[in-house]
Amino acid sequence: MLKIALPLVLSMLAGQPVPPPMDPKVQLPRVDLDEKKVEFGDNIDEKLFPDGLSHDFGQVQRGTQLRHAFRVVNTTNKPLRISSVRVFMNRALRVRSSKDVLQPNEEGKIELFYDTEQFVGAKTGTVYVQSDNGKFREHRLWISAVSRDDLEFVPNSLDFGKIQKGETPSAHMVVTVLDQPKLQVTQATCNNKFIDVQVKELDRDTTRAVFQVSATLRADIPAGAIRTHVELKTNNPAMPKLLVPVSVVVETPK
Repeated sequence: MLKIALPLVLSMLAGQPVPPPMDPKVQLPRVDLDEKKVEFGDNIDEKLFPDGLSHDFGQVQRGTQLRHAFRVVNTTNKPLRISSVRVFMNRALRVRSSKDVLQPNEEGKIELFYDTEQFVGAKTGTVYVQSDNGKFREHRLWISAVSRDDLEFVPNSLDFGKIQKGETPSAHMVVTVLDQPKLQVTQATCNNKFIDVQVKELDRDTTRAVFQVSATLRADIPAGAIRTHVELKTNNPAMPKLLVPVSVVVETPK
């Protein structure tokens, strides 16, 4: 009330006419800031990051070194500079950009590395990506994981090492879930179609459930370094999925 009345009182004391009240239906003109402004919305994020702005690793064994890459695509007709990539207050998370400048229709990656040894329980990391193609924009990416002490992976990943293209090796891991005697693995899948996955129960008692996870490479797997994961879905809503890291380097025979 005081904020409204004070200008009127000052006008009356100065002998000036009191201005009429503003019509609430009147729309004030929008004032734009400098041309080089921060912009949000208009589907910019969806165009620049076509695979999404977040990734959930699910439940993992504490100490697992997680890695994920967000694909970045320059859909404009101008060069796009990735001017800054930074992590917001999370010492477990490291990030880097594969390229500083993306030409029109060129693709790059924002690579994230999550060290689950640094925390126990659920943790979400936020990454700020700044881009500039004549207009400055800032984008946010999110990554999350649940680091658990009650999971045991032996070995700690399905690492095939180096193989020759055309070979079809298999790798095995024993997964032990402590304090979950009723847990069942209901599905095992890999997000790489060239890797086949199987899971079978090895043991169960009043304190734990033990499973063997096996992965086999197909003969037509493409050459190159591959980092992916096997996802184990369970019947426990508090532990809906477990992630097993998978890595291989496929070399072309000379």
